[in-house]
Amino acid sequence: MRTSMHVPALLTTIVLLVLISGCRGAAERDAPGGEQAQGALNVELRDELVRMGQEDQRDRQQMMAIAAARDTAAMRRLWEADSARSARIAEVIEAHGWPGLSLVGEAGADAAFLVVQHSPSTEFQKQVLPLLTEAAESGEASKEQMALLTDRVLVSEGQPQRYGTQAKIVDGRVVLDPIQDEPNVDARRAEIGLMPLAEYVALLERIYLAPAEEEADAPQSKQ
Repeated sequence: MRTSMHVPALLTTIVLLVLISGCRGAAERDAPGGEQAQGALNVELRDELVRMGQEDQRDRQQMMAIAAARDTAAMRRLWEADSARSARIAEVIEAHGWPGLSLVGEAGADAAFLVVQHSPSTEFQKQVLPLLTEAAESGEASKEQMALLTDRVLVSEGQPQRYGTQAKIVDGRVVLDPIQDEPNVDARRAEIGLMPLAEYVALLERIYLAPAEEEADAPQSKQ
């Protein structure tokens, strides 16, 4: 599986990248007696994927500050890191197919999804989407992840999203990308276990906007 990537322009709006904690606690969740039996897992591959997921999340935490500062050098480094992780996931898929729950456990599968979701290559995401969809339908991946990647691919191609998972911060507000058949989006979300859209937007606002508001309201220390 090949990936084709181009350095993006510096962000002028901040794309919301909801942090997923699935790559944490691998030892606990995939240990014997947990959701997956250790002997059934490719532990070495799982641990590699978990490390990649943790690196992805560290980079995501820096992304908003990088974009706000218009730091093109830092943005290029982030793009290069995302590209390298995407290339490695492409190798894993070439060798194993989609790294699902039975191969790498929940922690490894979550981490692999994070890397794909944050890949700079829309073409790579499009190639992965049918594999992830099949995995979700067979219980090897989560339907939430399928929805997130489906919407990411649609939005990147200029089409309305299906599940309402993609949003941006524009002028200090959470703005959803256009949604196809929006009156029925909550029904589609409910079918795959997602919260209603209004609750999701409120969650995004708490995650991405509340910290800035609290910081602005906090007493300023004198230097």
